[in-house]
Amino acid sequence: MGKYYFEKDGFCYRLLEDKKSDYELMANWRNKEDIAKYFGGRHIHNTVESVREKYLPRINEGKMHPSIIEIEGEPIGYIQYYKVEEIEKFKVEQYDNPYELDMFIASARGKGVGTKTLTYMTEYIFDELKADLQVIMPRSINKRAIRCYEKAGFERQFTVEKGEFFENKWQEGLIMYKFNRK
Repeated sequence: MGKYYFEKDGFCYRLLEDKKSDYELMANWRNKEDIAKYFGGRHIHNTVESVREKYLPRINEGKMHPSIIEIEGEPIGYIQYYKVEEIEKFKVEQYDNPYELDMFIASARGKGVGTKTLTYMTEYIFDELKADLQVIMPRSINKRAIRCYEKAGFERQFTVEKGEFFENKWQEGLIMYKFNRK
């Protein structure tokens, strides 16, 4: 399979690597206005070094799986997944193996790419990691992401008033679940 841990229909997923080109890619993406307003924050100027400082622990510790999404060799976005640690916040006490995801699409938006990216990744997590539930929490104001997540099979569950501390204030989050229907 090469450098990808998962491939489907031309969508390829590889782990973020501790190399300058990956950090440059992430810094450029995270500095884009249309990404920063939902992921990271517009008040942050991302440099290669600041991105390395943020993501190197994720690369090294092994709990979080920070990944680059590619289509035909072209990087188009970022997705990360990890076992849910905030059991009470997400109300997943009855699940044995819940996973949480975060993502953004940096290019090729508006073409169903986000929905396919997330659909394929959730299939991988259910099939390979034996998750019994997957959780995603967009901020309630991110209507585009919510529509994408619903198309990928996530269902609205409840809101969390202090979902995420973002751009120096608490933002409401929408908790969404995708159930393993197999």
